[in-house]
Amino acid sequence: MVNDYFILDIALPVDEVQTELTGFISRYEKEILIKCLGYDLYSTFITALSGTPDQKWTDLRDGKVYQVNGVNVKWNGLVNTDKISLIAYYVYYKFLVSSSEFASSNGVKLINNENAANINPRQKQVYAYNQCLDLIGSPSDSVKKGTLYNFLTYSNGLNSLTYPNWEFTQLTKINIFNI
Repeated sequence: MVNDYFILDIALPVDEVQTELTGFISRYEKEILIKCLGYDLYSTFITALSGTPDQKWTDLRDGKVYQVNGVNVKWNGLVNTDKISLIAYYVYYKFLVSSSEFASSNGVKLINNENAANINPRQKQVYAYNQCLDLIGSPSDSVKKGTLYNFLTYSNGLNSLTYPNWEFTQLTKINIFNI
Protein backbone atom coordinates (compact mmCIF):
# COMPACT_ATOMS: atom_id res chain seq x y z
CA MET A 1 0.00 0.00 0.00
CA VAL A 2 1.33 3.41 -0.90
CA ASN A 3 0.41 6.84 0.36
CA ASP A 4 -1.16 8.02 -2.91
CA TYR A 5 -4.37 6.12 -2.06
CA PHE A 6 -5.25 8.70 0.62
CA ILE A 7 -7.12 11.08 -1.68
CA LEU A 8 -10.65 12.40 -2.18
CA ASP A 9 -12.96 11.00 0.51
CA ILE A 10 -10.05 9.65 2.58
CA ALA A 11 -7.59 12.48 2.01
CA LEU A 12 -4.80 12.93 4.51
CA PRO A 13 -2.06 15.56 4.66
CA VAL A 14 0.47 12.91 3.62
CA ASP A 15 3.44 15.29 3.67
CA GLU A 16 2.70 16.19 7.29
CA VAL A 17 2.03 12.67 8.58
CA GLN A 18 4.34 10.61 6.33
CA THR A 19 6.24 8.75 9.05
CA GLU A 20 3.20 8.05 11.17
CA LEU A 21 1.15 6.95 8.15
CA THR A 22 3.87 4.56 6.98
CA GLY A 23 3.72 2.88 10.39
CA PHE A 24 -0.08 2.63 10.19
CA ILE A 25 0.12 1.08 6.73
CA SER A 26 2.69 -1.48 7.87
CA ARG A 27 0.60 -2.50 10.84
CA TYR A 28 -2.97 -2.35 9.58
CA GLU A 29 -2.48 -3.62 6.03
CA LYS A 30 -1.41 -6.93 7.52
CA GLU A 31 -4.26 -6.89 10.07
CA ILE A 32 -7.05 -6.39 7.52
CA LEU A 33 -5.59 -8.88 5.06
CA ILE A 34 -5.41 -11.55 7.76
CA LYS A 35 -9.06 -10.83 8.60
CA CYS A 36 -10.00 -11.16 4.92
CA LEU A 37 -7.81 -14.08 3.92
CA GLY A 38 -6.91 -15.92 7.11
CA TYR A 39 -3.33 -16.18 8.34
CA ASP A 40 -2.27 -19.13 6.16
CA LEU A 41 -3.50 -17.62 2.89
CA TYR A 42 -2.12 -14.20 3.86
CA SER A 43 1.33 -15.71 4.51
CA THR A 44 1.28 -17.64 1.24
CA PHE A 45 0.15 -14.51 -0.65
CA ILE A 46 2.92 -12.31 0.80
CA THR A 47 5.56 -14.98 0.15
CA ALA A 48 4.36 -15.43 -3.44
CA LEU A 49 4.50 -11.69 -4.11
CA SER A 50 8.10 -11.50 -2.90
CA GLY A 51 9.20 -13.65 -5.85
CA THR A 52 7.73 -14.20 -9.29
CA PRO A 53 4.07 -14.76 -8.43
CA ASP A 54 1.69 -17.06 -10.27
CA GLN A 55 -1.22 -15.39 -12.07
CA LYS A 56 -3.66 -16.12 -9.23
CA TRP A 57 -1.61 -13.93 -6.88
CA THR A 58 -1.41 -11.02 -9.32
CA ASP A 59 -5.17 -11.40 -9.93
CA LEU A 60 -5.75 -11.12 -6.19
CA ARG A 61 -3.46 -8.11 -5.90
CA ASP A 62 -4.22 -6.26 -9.15
CA GLY A 63 -7.77 -7.35 -9.90
CA LYS A 64 -9.46 -9.32 -12.64
CA VAL A 65 -12.58 -9.28 -14.80
CA TYR A 66 -14.46 -12.58 -14.62
CA GLN A 67 -17.89 -13.79 -15.68
CA VAL A 68 -20.84 -14.84 -13.56
CA ASN A 69 -23.81 -16.19 -15.52
CA GLY A 70 -22.54 -14.45 -18.67
CA VAL A 71 -22.14 -11.07 -16.96
CA ASN A 72 -18.71 -9.48 -16.55
CA VAL A 73 -17.77 -8.75 -12.94
CA LYS A 74 -14.69 -6.73 -12.05
CA TRP A 75 -12.67 -7.41 -8.91
CA ASN A 76 -10.72 -4.16 -8.68
CA GLY A 77 -7.88 -5.71 -6.69
CA LEU A 78 -6.06 -4.58 -3.59
CA VAL A 79 -3.87 -2.28 -5.71
CA ASN A 80 -5.33 -0.47 -8.71
CA THR A 81 -5.19 2.64 -10.85
CA ASP A 82 -8.52 3.87 -9.45
CA LYS A 83 -6.76 4.33 -6.09
CA ILE A 84 -9.66 2.68 -4.26
CA SER A 85 -8.60 -0.02 -1.86
CA LEU A 86 -10.10 -1.77 1.13
CA ILE A 87 -6.67 -1.52 2.73
CA ALA A 88 -6.58 2.28 2.37
CA TYR A 89 -10.05 2.65 3.87
CA TYR A 90 -9.09 0.44 6.82
CA VAL A 91 -5.79 2.27 7.42
CA TYR A 92 -7.62 5.62 7.18
CA TYR A 93 -10.18 4.43 9.74
CA LYS A 94 -7.44 3.32 12.15
CA PHE A 95 -5.52 6.56 11.58
CA LEU A 96 -8.59 8.67 12.39
CA VAL A 97 -9.33 6.68 15.53
CA SER A 98 -5.77 7.07 16.73
CA SER A 99 -5.22 10.72 15.79
CA SER A 100 -8.46 12.05 17.28
CA GLU A 101 -7.56 11.11 20.87
CA PHE A 102 -4.57 10.88 23.15
CA ALA A 103 -3.94 9.22 26.48
CA SER A 104 -3.08 11.39 29.45
CA SER A 105 -2.68 10.79 33.16
CA ASN A 106 -6.32 11.94 33.52
CA GLY A 107 -7.74 9.59 30.89
CA VAL A 108 -8.28 9.70 27.15
CA LYS A 109 -8.71 13.23 25.78
CA LEU A 110 -9.73 14.73 22.45
CA ILE A 111 -7.01 16.75 20.76
CA ASN A 112 -7.81 20.49 20.88
CA ASN A 113 -6.10 22.63 18.23
CA GLU A 114 -5.65 26.36 18.58
CA ASN A 115 -7.49 28.41 15.91
CA ALA A 116 -9.53 25.38 14.83
CA ALA A 117 -12.80 23.90 15.95
CA ASN A 118 -12.89 20.20 16.70
CA ILE A 119 -15.67 18.13 15.23
CA ASN A 120 -16.57 14.61 16.14
CA PRO A 121 -14.49 12.36 13.84
CA ARG A 122 -16.86 9.45 14.34
CA GLN A 123 -18.83 10.07 11.14
CA LYS A 124 -15.67 9.92 8.99
CA GLN A 125 -14.47 6.85 10.89
CA VAL A 126 -17.77 5.03 10.33
CA TYR A 127 -17.78 5.96 6.66
CA ALA A 128 -14.23 4.68 6.06
CA TYR A 129 -14.76 1.44 7.99
CA ASN A 130 -18.03 0.67 6.21
CA GLN A 131 -16.51 1.45 2.79
CA CYS A 132 -13.77 -1.06 3.61
CA LEU A 133 -16.41 -3.68 4.43
CA ASP A 134 -18.30 -2.92 1.21
CA LEU A 135 -15.12 -3.66 -0.76
CA ILE A 136 -14.50 -6.86 1.22
CA GLY A 137 -18.05 -8.10 0.75
CA SER A 138 -19.88 -10.95 2.45
CA PRO A 139 -21.87 -14.11 1.74
CA SER A 140 -25.04 -12.00 1.47
CA ASP A 141 -23.69 -9.96 -1.50
CA SER A 142 -25.05 -10.35 -4.99
CA VAL A 143 -22.68 -12.63 -6.91
CA LYS A 144 -22.35 -9.87 -9.51
CA LYS A 145 -20.80 -7.44 -7.05
CA GLY A 146 -17.02 -7.18 -7.49
CA THR A 147 -15.98 -7.72 -3.88
CA LEU A 148 -13.00 -9.60 -2.51
CA TYR A 149 -15.36 -12.20 -1.05
CA ASN A 150 -17.07 -12.82 -4.40
CA PHE A 151 -13.75 -12.97 -6.27
CA LEU A 152 -12.34 -15.58 -3.89
CA THR A 153 -15.59 -17.56 -3.92
CA TYR A 154 -15.65 -17.48 -7.73
CA SER A 155 -11.99 -18.51 -8.00
CA ASN A 156 -12.37 -21.37 -5.54
CA GLY A 157 -15.55 -22.46 -7.31
CA LEU A 158 -13.52 -23.00 -10.49
CA ASN A 159 -10.76 -24.84 -8.66
CA SER A 160 -10.83 -25.43 -4.91
CA LEU A 161 -7.03 -25.36 -4.86
CA THR A 162 -6.80 -21.77 -6.13
CA TYR A 163 -6.96 -20.26 -2.63
CA PRO A 164 -7.22 -23.45 -0.52
CA ASN A 165 -6.49 -21.96 2.89
CA TRP A 166 -8.96 -19.08 2.69
CA GLU A 167 -10.58 -18.35 6.06
CA PHE A 168 -13.07 -15.52 5.79
CA THR A 169 -13.86 -13.50 8.90
CA GLN A 170 -17.27 -11.84 8.71
CA LEU A 171 -16.93 -8.24 9.86
CA THR A 172 -19.89 -6.15 10.99
CA LYS A 173 -20.63 -2.62 9.90
CA ILE A 174 -20.54 0.09 12.55
CA ASN A 175 -22.52 3.27 13.13
CA ILE A 176 -21.89 6.55 14.93
CA PHE A 177 -23.66 5.28 18.05
CA ASN A 178 -21.39 2.22 18.50
CA ILE A 179 -24.38 -0.10 18.31
